[in-house]
Amino acid sequence: MLSQNCSWRWRAVSHCAVRQEGVRFHSGFSTGEYNSPNLYCHKTCIKKPLDVRHFHYYNGFHQLVKRLFIVKIDEVVEQGRKSLLEILEEIPAIKIKDRSPTSSAYTGADFAITIEVKPTRIIRHLIGEVKINGQPAIARDAVRQLEVQIGKNSSNTYGIFIAPYLSIDAQNICKAAGIGFMDLAGNCYLSFDSVYVSRNSFPNLYPDRRSLNSLFSPKAERIFRVLVEAGPRRWKTQELSDEAQVSIGQTAKVKSRLQEREWIRSGKIGFELTQPKTLLDDWARSYRIGRNKVYRYYTLLTPQESEKELSDKAGPLDTGFAFTSFSAASKYAPMVRYQRLDAYLSSENKITEIANLLGWKEVATGANVFLYVPYDRGVLYATRSESSRSVVSATQTFLDVSQSKARGEEAAQALLNGVILERWK
Repeated sequence: MLSQNCSWRWRAVSHCAVRQEGVRFHSGFSTGEYNSPNLYCHKTCIKKPLDVRHFHYYNGFHQLVKRLFIVKIDEVVEQGRKSLLEILEEIPAIKIKDRSPTSSAYTGADFAITIEVKPTRIIRHLIGEVKINGQPAIARDAVRQLEVQIGKNSSNTYGIFIAPYLSIDAQNICKAAGIGFMDLAGNCYLSFDSVYVSRNSFPNLYPDRRSLNSLFSPKAERIFRVLVEAGPRRWKTQELSDEAQVSIGQTAKVKSRLQEREWIRSGKIGFELTQPKTLLDDWARSYRIGRNKVYRYYTLLTPQESEKELSDKAGPLDTGFAFTSFSAASKYAPMVRYQRLDAYLSSENKITEIANLLGWKEVATGANVFLYVPYDRGVLYATRSESSRSVVSATQTFLDVSQSKARGEEAAQALLNGVILERWK
C-alpha cells in the first residue's frame, strides 16, 4: 500500500491502492510519475498528522479516487472491447484473427484485436485506450498515448479511444489525429483501409450527475459570472478568487474542470476563458431558477407601471434589489416584450412589507409579479443600472430568462448574441 517516500505511476496504484474495492485504478489524467513524501493508506497504515506542505498531493489523489468510483474502469474496458468486436463482426470485409482480451505485443494498450482486411488480406492490429472520462483534454491525452503506442509498433496498428461518453469536441480531436473512437452510448468512428464506420448523435447513457452538480455549484457559478462578465482577459488564480469571493482552492478546482473541457487557455501570465458560449449553453441547461425562494403576487398594473413603483419603494428598503428575467432583458434588449415583473430582493423580511405598500395580492396561481430571494449572493454580482432601472448582470438575466416557457429561449438567445457575446468579439 502507499507508504512514506513513495513513488508510483498512476496505473501502478491500481493494483494496490484500490484492489480491496474491486476496481482497477485507471486515471483519465496523464500517465506519469507522482511523487509524494506523505501518503498513507487509511485502512492499513497508522494515521499521522497530514503535512500541510503536501496537502495538495493528498487532496488531488483523494478527489481523483472519488471520481473514479462512478463507473468501474474494468467494466468500461470489457464492455468497450465486446462492443467493438460486435461492430467488427458485422463488417463483411473484416475477419477477426485474434480476439483475446490481452496481447503481449501491446502491453501499453488496454486491449488489442488483430484483424484481416479483405480482399487485400492486410493484417491490422487495433489497440484500445480506455479512459473513465471522455472530456476533450483527456481525449487529447489518450490520442497522444495511442500515437506513442502506434509509433512503437508496426504501421498496421490503428488506435481507438474508448470512454463511457465522448462529446462532439472529443470526437473531433480523435478524427483530426486519425484515431478511431467509440463510447458506450453507441457513438463510433473507424476509418482505415476500405473500412469506414461512423455513428453519432447518441445521448450520454452515463451522465455524471455529481460532476455536473459540482461544476455548476453556487460557488463555481460565482467564478463563471466573473469570467463571462469580464469579457476576454487573462486571470491569475488568486485574482479570480478574490473577485469571485471564493477560496483559492475552489478556484483551482473549477479551473481544472474547465481545462478538462478545454474551455480555457493557460499561458505564462495566467489563463483566459475561450469558450464563453459553450459554457453558457451548458450552464443554462443545468441552471434551475427554482433554487431561489419565490413570492408570487398579482397586480392590476402593467409590468412597466409596477417596475416604477417597485423601484421607488424597494430601492430605499433593500440594497440587494434588481430586476431579472424579462424585466431585465427588456432593458438590455428593448425589443423583448413581456407581461410580468421579475425581481430579486435579498432582504426576505422586507418583501411582505413592500408588497403591502404596493397593494399586491399574494396568489398561488395567475401571478404577474415574481419576487425572488437569491439562493447565493453571487446572483447579484455585477448588478447595474440600465434604462434607469437596477438590473442583474446580463449573464444572470440570460440564465433566468432561459427558464421561462413563454418565449424565454427566444429572449435568452437575443441577449446572448446581442449583448453578452458582443463583449467577446
